[in-house]
Amino acid sequence: MRQRFISFLMIAVFLVSLLSISPTVRAQESPLFSLDKDSIRVSGGEQFGLTVKGYNIKNIYACEVAVSFDTGKLAFVSGTTGIESYKFARQIGNRVYYVYTILREEPLTVNGNIDLCTLTFRSLQDMEQSSEILLESVVIVEKNHGVFNSNTYSIGKSLTVDIKPTPTPIPTAPPEAEPTMLPEPESNISKELDKLEDLVRGGITENNFKGIVDLLSEINKKVPDTEDSVMALNISDVKNIVKRLIQALRSVEELPLKNKIISELAKTISNAALAAKEIKDGQSAASVVNDISMMISDTASVLD
Repeated sequence: MRQRFISFLMIAVFLVSLLSISPTVRAQESPLFSLDKDSIRVSGGEQFGLTVKGYNIKNIYACEVAVSFDTGKLAFVSGTTGIESYKFARQIGNRVYYVYTILREEPLTVNGNIDLCTLTFRSLQDMEQSSEILLESVVIVEKNHGVFNSNTYSIGKSLTVDIKPTPTPIPTAPPEAEPTMLPEPESNISKELDKLEDLVRGGITENNFKGIVDLLSEINKKVPDTEDSVMALNISDVKNIVKRLIQALRSVEELPLKNKIISELAKTISNAALAAKEIKDGQSAASVVNDISMMISDTASVLD
């Protein structure tokens, strides 16, 4: 349970870092990073893989790989890694971010020369042309004696993709579906906060814990999975949720009840990082990360 909870923290920190205006970038020194190939020749509509390799990696606990490409010539298909982890890929414009956090309890870190991830692309046009995939940066989160450190390395290495016409015509791709318009999220969750306070006023018991879990789930569904959200969870609202539940959870001795509530609460904190309203209003990303880290620490203390 603790390991899964820490994973939410690492993903939350990564998601906030994607929204930061001025991330800290270190010059490439050590460790080193490269691509498994400099060039590749493919046919129109053909899929191909690109592996990002890391050398002299030390104490890696989480990783983010960022690549950019010409969306008029190539399409991102998927990403994978051989490292057992919680992972996901997210495309923003012409960039793809592949992020993962190690889930294994022992060992908690990975070292040495490793394949960080393999990204799969597909060529779009059946004509003689050339394109490029640029490995822009790699973020490595290290864990040393229980302390997490995040380092961002600028790379600038690229793969040249030569696209050749296929000898036979390829099927015409179906037209893209019209994007579903998401409803504008509510400006606050005051009603839910009032309902939560009523639920926990007498403590957490077998009679009301399901209602608490369902309420947190309802709050989580209000955060759309898109960076274009006009409004998202206020960090202050989430802090109020954490404060109310921590006070009530300290008196709960039954682990099944406690674990189910904490699991849903972790998603709420992670969602706050995914679409933090404070960043949209100009608050620094570093301040938001600090608030989220404090909420993670307070919630994790209930497990001790």
